[in-house]
Amino acid sequence: MTHHYDTSEDDFYKGIENASASVTDEVAYRLMAHLGFHGLQEHFGPLDEIRVADVGCYTGGSTIRWLKTGQALYTNSVVKVLGFDLHEETVAEARQNYPDQPHLFFARKDLADPMLLIDGQPYHLMFAPFVVETIEAFDEVQRLCTQMLDALAGNGELYFLRLHPDALTYADVFRDYHVPTRDTWTHGDSFKIRLAGQTEYMNDHFWKPEQIARLFSDQGCHVDLIPVGWDASDAIVDLLKGFIDATQLDADMPEWSVPLYQIIRVVKQKTSAI
Repeated sequence: MTHHYDTSEDDFYKGIENASASVTDEVAYRLMAHLGFHGLQEHFGPLDEIRVADVGCYTGGSTIRWLKTGQALYTNSVVKVLGFDLHEETVAEARQNYPDQPHLFFARKDLADPMLLIDGQPYHLMFAPFVVETIEAFDEVQRLCTQMLDALAGNGELYFLRLHPDALTYADVFRDYHVPTRDTWTHGDSFKIRLAGQTEYMNDHFWKPEQIARLFSDQGCHVDLIPVGWDASDAIVDLLKGFIDATQLDADMPEWSVPLYQIIRVVKQKTSAI
């Protein structure tokens, strides 16, 4: 389901970079968006309306990305995107950052609240970048994953983006995060992280990717754990090189010597592979 990346497509990304993202994040976001939106045609065929959820939207930088990407790739479809966040202040800032955008919505959602839908209909795509690490209790992680799966249409896809477990064993291996040096990680361990452009460190929690994957595979979903680095599959490496080139980064950056990120892709009730 992967496609050759034509850098002429890159125009629809310009000016919508995630306000809290680093340049390496930017590449990972582009890769995740590419996989998600290019899979829609395969799974659903032509769609009059495409519904997308951004779980953990923060101040809207990722949410506007999904809207603009979908609109650029599906000119004959109406793309609607709803972004959720725990904090009313970030939701308010998102609305202020992106006013008067048709089909772009923001809402506050507690972990215990059911997932809101767009017009009462399930989502075709759901994105949850750097979300589960912010949740302290694994039973709440389970609850959120169940909510997301329930709100996803059959054949729909859900994407998590996270730091790769291998990257967490290196101190100062890349510019935009600080993590401790550790040989092994135990499910639920916490670490300090500082996002690019931020001054404060946050406490994140390491949930083993296999545990996250099992929450969905036990429900009959197909799950891919996709490393974002030079040791990924040839198809992913080709895409990664294209996005690095389009983002005007040095492809030989030392940060990419280990897989910096991991994409967890969940396909509801459908078997697929890259």
